[in-house]
Amino acid sequence: MESAVLMMQKEVAKRLTAQPNTKDYGILAVQTQFSSAPKILFNVPPTAFFRSRM
Repeated sequence: MESAVLMMQKEVAKRLTAQPNTKDYGILAVQTQFSSAPKILFNVPPTAFFRSRM
């Protein structure tokens, strides 16, 4: 696979893209950055979503 675009919570994205010696840096960042080049493209505001009528 050459590229992929994923949507996830901002907190998860920060952990995936964290740099060494930061609070969010851990094994998840190490493993992700070893096999790919993750980056945060943009933020989606809460107003972009609406509640389900279930």
